Amino acid sequence: MKSSFVEQESSQGWGVTNLLAHSLLKLMAISFNRRPALKEYLRWDGGWIDMSIGMETESGSVRQGISFRDGHARVHSSVPDDANAVLVFKDEATVREMISSPPNELFNLLMKNKIVPRGNLAYLQLFNFLISVLMKNKHIKMLKKASAKEQAGKNLKSNGSSGPRAPAYLRAKHREKGVKYLEDAYLSDYGIEDFPRLKDFLDIHFTVRPAICHERPLLLTEFFMKHGFEKDADGRVTEVRAQALEDSKSGTPGSDAYKVKGNLHWVSAAHALDAEVRLYDRLYANPYPGAGDADHLASLNPDSKKVIRAKLEPTLASAMAGDLHQFERHGYFVADRVDSKPGAPVFNRAVTLKDSWGGRR
Repeated sequence: MKSSFVEQESSQGWGVTNLLAHSLLKLMAISFNRRPALKEYLRWDGGWIDMSIGMETESGSVRQGISFRDGHARVHSSVPDDANAVLVFKDEATVREMISSPPNELFNLLMKNKIVPRGNLAYLQLFNFLISVLMKNKHIKMLKKASAKEQAGKNLKSNGSSGPRAPAYLRAKHREKGVKYLEDAYLSDYGIEDFPRLKDFLDIHFTVRPAICHERPLLLTEFFMKHGFEKDADGRVTEVRAQALEDSKSGTPGSDAYKVKGNLHWVSAAHALDAEVRLYDRLYANPYPGAGDADHLASLNPDSKKVIRAKLEPTLASAMAGDLHQFERHGYFVADRVDSKPGAPVFNRAVTLKDSWGGRR
């Protein structure tokens, strides 16, 4: 039986830890798919956050994954091939330790080299955040319990003492003559004025307005999403901004993943070639001119020829008489054999791309 939010696969041969990890990821997927309050954490201003996370042990006894696509969570019984990041655990004991620990313990496990990350760390941080959102109440209780245990240990050590103990210093057997040292390692007799270079550093960084690096991309993104163009004083659009997706080009692997509603064809007005273009259409507006007793001259198409000035790709300046070109979205054109000159081409339209004649019949 398959669920709409979880990829079910055979669990035959799974170990207890692997089954536990799969079950917890399944619970996470169900929660984010069914609870609107949690689903909102999968969205940002630009749309849904898409990512895949994998988990495995060094021995391969645990292999699990979870992916988020278009606001939909899905659990996998192996590490996804397109995983943005993978957590490699030292052993199954480390997996169980992470499951029973608050989110901040993940970084302690990383520091202890019990977990090795692969891929983009930003996605791991995001995944860790999603876990903390889901397990918020439980993690708060765990943190309070750990804090109370730590405080109890401090109180136990302090019982029977008359007061704070004096700090212990490590002293060498002898001192080198060229080495300067401080009697008080805690600098209680010193102030900021005794360190002029440090004072200058603090003065600069606390009195001069800095640029906040991580906010700049966010501010620019929000601005371009809201104002994706520039206007002149008369309100005419003079510049359009867009993001180039290199892997969306037709024929590029993965290009079919983009859902394109339309294509915009354009030339740069600042670099375009100004040229004369003659738009030829059918001579008669009526498919049966002169039928019956009608005068065929009355059926002449007044728009059978239009001469316009158009902006073309600058490479067309070298077009030779008789050269054939397709102008995207307009039709097929040929350089006039008489009037077209190198550097000043004249193009005649031979046929349009969309035949509107059938609609008139």
